[in-house]
Amino acid sequence: MRIDADHPEAHDAYASLAALLERHGGWLSPDLVVHQRGSDLWASTDGTADASDRLIWIPRPLLVPISGLSWHDEDELALRDDGGRLSPLQREILDAMLRLYRVTGKLAWSRRHLPAVALAAGDPLRVDLSRWCPHFDWPEGVAEAFLRTRRLPLKHDGQREPVLFPIGEILNHHPEGTRLRVEPEHGLRIRRAGPADDAQCYARYRSRDALDLLLGCGYAALQTRCALSLSLEIELAGLGRLRICRTSHRPAQDLPHVQYSPGQLSLSHLNFHCDKPGRSLALLRIVIGGLPLPPSRREALALEAHEALAAANLDAWRQLRQQALRVIADGHHLPVHGMLVEVAEHQQRLIGLAAAVA
Repeated sequence: MRIDADHPEAHDAYASLAALLERHGGWLSPDLVVHQRGSDLWASTDGTADASDRLIWIPRPLLVPISGLSWHDEDELALRDDGGRLSPLQREILDAMLRLYRVTGKLAWSRRHLPAVALAAGDPLRVDLSRWCPHFDWPEGVAEAFLRTRRLPLKHDGQREPVLFPIGEILNHHPEGTRLRVEPEHGLRIRRAGPADDAQCYARYRSRDALDLLLGCGYAALQTRCALSLSLEIELAGLGRLRICRTSHRPAQDLPHVQYSPGQLSLSHLNFHCDKPGRSLALLRIVIGGLPLPPSRREALALEAHEALAAANLDAWRQLRQQALRVIADGHHLPVHGMLVEVAEHQQRLIGLAAAVA
């Protein structure tokens, strides 16, 4: 592994992590290059690696569980107590990772880019985002908010436990990136993946849309090809309320969970996918097809529901975009406001393409 860093302490932190991994059974590709410029961290390869080549191997004992950590000072990521849950090796790895985060100003970055930190509790943008994304658990404190951007879920004793994974966590998101999957008994294998003409190494952060990635990771992922419906309700004559809950990160091909009740039909999620523009309408046809109505009426309801849901989503995104633009015009804006505008425009494009099929 080669280190390309413009800050000597970042170089030292990277070197410490690499030495710890390799000394304790981990493996780093000799083609791997880890980069640091200001607060930006990323990885690339300088050889002829392809998507089948190994990049990083992190054994299970080197993954660092982070639930239950407490901080002396959130503003400095100074750990007070690990609750006795970390081994000496895990604590050493965590200390090196925290040193890298401190020297690269990741908490200052979080205050400007992460909606959970940058938007105050009463901010109208946060109020709307909370209503439209009820699944998102707004963290308390900047340290927790930032560490959420670096974690992976590990299944342990039937539970999902968040863990940090050294070096590999600097891989940025791309739809063509490698899937990050922790093998509970073994560890984490990371392979080189990404666009063929790009030396940077990428990960794929589950099946998420641009809004989830902005809320959870603090950046505008404009390569995404699908937009999950916001959580909202519409009224349909002869049916009552149709509610989209947005409670699931399911892939585009998965059927939503459906609940029928008198006067209301609820879906866990609905995905507008621009590469599969007929899918959202097809899903609504399946869902509404279960209602005790004449076939012609079910088809009309599906078309009406699809059009109304697309329109409601587009209206919501236009509203959010205008709010963010007003903040920018007032001159008191942060990078998060510009990213909200970008994501709003991106989601509108995707929904418009997916809805055009009807």
